[in-house]
Amino acid sequence: MRLDKTSHVENIVAPPERVPRFSLLAGIGGIVVYLTSSIPFILVAGFIKIASLQADSGTLSSEETSQALKDVVKNPFVLVGALVVQCTCLFLYVGAVSWIRGTGNPFRDIGFRFTRSSLFFVAGGAALQFVGLIIGIPLALLKDNPAEQEIVSGVKSAQGWGFFLLMVMVAFVVPVAEEVCFRGLFMRGLAKKVAPTMAILITGALFAVIHLGDPKAFLGLTTLFIFGLVASALAMYRGRLDASICLHIGFNLTTVLFILLTR
Repeated sequence: MRLDKTSHVENIVAPPERVPRFSLLAGIGGIVVYLTSSIPFILVAGFIKIASLQADSGTLSSEETSQALKDVVKNPFVLVGALVVQCTCLFLYVGAVSWIRGTGNPFRDIGFRFTRSSLFFVAGGAALQFVGLIIGIPLALLKDNPAEQEIVSGVKSAQGWGFFLLMVMVAFVVPVAEEVCFRGLFMRGLAKKVAPTMAILITGALFAVIHLGDPKAFLGLTTLFIFGLVASALAMYRGRLDASICLHIGFNLTTVLFILLTR
């Protein structure tokens, strides 16, 4: 009797595909890592600045110490360093979560795949930023001197390489990191506990509220919430981060362009 090799091969059952097992706790951990990992770097930079001033002029008053710390936070190279530390720690954390509780492939576990069609969402992010500016006009008119966010002030005051590096970080690197953190880790873990619509609402709201770590971001809270909802919905229903990352790049890149025009 002759065996049919083709049918024999087709009857072989492939091993089941591993599924990411990280939970909501891993997503919360990612947010904590992203928000706190740059603090030691800033503290060390502040300590070096204060020690240098004390070596030059002796004992500093509390007002001088406070002003020195403010100068450190506004220094463009310190800002760049803090953002690099922040993003690097997050990416290392994602790799560890993927290795311990996922498939071992972090790109696959968080949905980090791109298609050319996602590039159209860069324009969508720019449009959302324009809508946010229109929404924010009435709120801004209510204040005599509306304050700028710290990161915006830092970019505006930067010069030379510091300005260029900050623009690259804010426009391209930070959007990737924040989408990985909120939509890649947190929302994917949250979606295992609640319905997709609720996961989108919670993630969008959390994304907006966390930006209030800088109180000067209050005027843009509505825009951030709308953006968070749209980005979360895109990531949820596409099953990957390409569209939300491009949307975020368009959103932040528009901010950078406004900064260039108003310097």
